[in-house]
Amino acid sequence: MKQQFILLFWVAVVCVAAVPLVGNLDPAFAEEDGFLENLQAGMLLCSCIVFLLNARGMERGFKGFFIANALLCVNVLLREVDVEDHTTVRWIVLAGSGAGRNTILFALWSILFFRYRTSVLPMLRRWRSIAGSACGIIMVGGGLALLCGDVFEKRFYRGANAHVFEEFLETVGYFLVLLAALGVHWSIKQKRHAWCGGQAASCGMGGGLGVEPQPSGKE
Repeated sequence: MKQQFILLFWVAVVCVAAVPLVGNLDPAFAEEDGFLENLQAGMLLCSCIVFLLNARGMERGFKGFFIANALLCVNVLLREVDVEDHTTVRWIVLAGSGAGRNTILFALWSILFFRYRTSVLPMLRRWRSIAGSACGIIMVGGGLALLCGDVFEKRFYRGANAHVFEEFLETVGYFLVLLAALGVHWSIKQKRHAWCGGQAASCGMGGGLGVEPQPSGKE
């Protein structure tokens, strides 16, 4: 636990040290479809893919957990990207914006819930071990950064370059989510390598969430 908090502490130090730099940035740097927003979209897409990769071969509860995280990334990605501004293909615009997007996302969340509904309560009982892991703490840090960014988005703070700070905090949040997803992915790979090598299946996951990959790939 000490190493996990040290890691999060240094991430926070880097973010705070970058504040003066961000404050001096040209507001155009954080404009719609600018560098930061494109970077955010790229990190969200990568996070979605990594979470789906993490779901492979997991026990039922963690498989649903990782798929839910991937779907959450899709939710946020579609909020960040104005699909209608990037394509004229009608069916893509209908599916990626407005009522069409909301309907599709509602259907996907409903399917996910009914598919893994029996795993919801067991996973909730494990929230302490998940949130207390290294990757869990990094994800919580990412969530806190996004909440701080929401303060600027809702205009609770109207200082100079408020929009730049908003986009910066969102970028930090999405980066931490991606970092957590990759951390779990690397831990799972180490676990599978240890299992295939005949080592004890009870060995720790290091920076992961305590997940146990199934050797058969089945739920």
